[in-house]
Amino acid sequence: MKMSSPSLMALEHCLAANGPAKAKEIYRHLGWSQPVFSRMIHQLGTRVLIAGQARATLYALKREVPHVGFEVPIHAIDSSSRTIDWGRLWPVYPKGFYFESHRPSVESRYFDDLPYFLDDLRPSGFLGRLIPKHYPDMPFPEDIRHWSLNDILLYWTQVGWDLIGNFILGEKAYRLYLKNNSPRPAKTSYAKLAERILESGYGGSSAAGEQPKFLTTNARGKSVLVKFSPPMTNKISRRLADLLICEHIAHQTLKKAGLPAMPSAIRKQGNRLFLEMERFDRTPLSGRLGLISLAPLSAEFVGTMESWSHSAQELVRQNRIDPETGKQIQWLEWFGKLIGNTDMHFGNISLFMEDLHLAGLAPAYDMLPMVYAPRHQQFDSTPIDFPLPMPDETKIYILAKKEAVHFWREVGRCKSISREFRSIASKNLKGLT
Repeated sequence: MKMSSPSLMALEHCLAANGPAKAKEIYRHLGWSQPVFSRMIHQLGTRVLIAGQARATLYALKREVPHVGFEVPIHAIDSSSRTIDWGRLWPVYPKGFYFESHRPSVESRYFDDLPYFLDDLRPSGFLGRLIPKHYPDMPFPEDIRHWSLNDILLYWTQVGWDLIGNFILGEKAYRLYLKNNSPRPAKTSYAKLAERILESGYGGSSAAGEQPKFLTTNARGKSVLVKFSPPMTNKISRRLADLLICEHIAHQTLKKAGLPAMPSAIRKQGNRLFLEMERFDRTPLSGRLGLISLAPLSAEFVGTMESWSHSAQELVRQNRIDPETGKQIQWLEWFGKLIGNTDMHFGNISLFMEDLHLAGLAPAYDMLPMVYAPRHQQFDSTPIDFPLPMPDETKIYILAKKEAVHFWREVGRCKSISREFRSIASKNLKGLT
């Protein structure tokens, strides 16, 4: 190949168009020699990211994210509230990020999108949709579904000090964490907090029917997530309150069965009902625990999202989770089916994570009979048409069925639940037994 005239513009254009590449790939593409490439890459200076070692060294053109910069420090808070320098995230051209690990057990690598282990931190759901209202001075699009990766990074690095799990990105967010690190008992009642969050911009039930909620600390200084019902003045709001109680009973049932369960409590204030749940990604020492849902794990390592059980089996096969955790996930999926949980998407089940090592199933959440949730001001009250297992699922099915029977029995006995829903529970109990 005839050697072309070397220029910084040609090198920048090549890096910007093709993304991270090895030296040989770049100088051959440009028709240069290796010494010429070395000289020119040196002249680019800090505009180029040089990552890796020896023959695995990659070269990429750094990309500046508006209001964020060229790099994003990643901090991790451990269970004892110690800060770990976890790594750096480098935005590069033409897209994607190079993750520079500062942990011996975690590999540095290029991602063409945000790294999978940060995916759960993207704003979503009821609380996510309120972010633009809570930060009107920041240039966030009003609809989080239209946020770019730059918008997400801006949110994380400027105000994302209390995200799911134990990662904090950026120095400004980390300073906010230091300022707010000591939980104090909330002085505001749950009823007032509910009114405040509704007044902040929530205009009704979302398309997905997600439950209104807020984050706070309870009377004992524990970090809690609190779901709440509308004022209990009609059948729709009464049904929503029934479902919150069902979720609490599901927690108790799972604990009795020996599965991870969220400590929760039912509170009544004014004419609303509140389900208080202790955050399982926070520790008594103001520390945090790493967390990742099955959604990014399935996308990264399985490639499909057929069912919780299918992904669990594949993760066991790859030795990413132990067989016992795989069985727990299968059990939980069957339990969900038998209590009428029609919303078992892959973001509704998570595992603890130490660095990137999966360290067991996290407590179940959003485990309730969603088949009975109101939709378009209507709700169903018919008994569940329970599924039956395949032959290889029979053993786990029998175990899950035993606890589902317990769940429906307890729902039917609970005097805080409406008479109509207790009747539904009795019919479902009869259908299972």
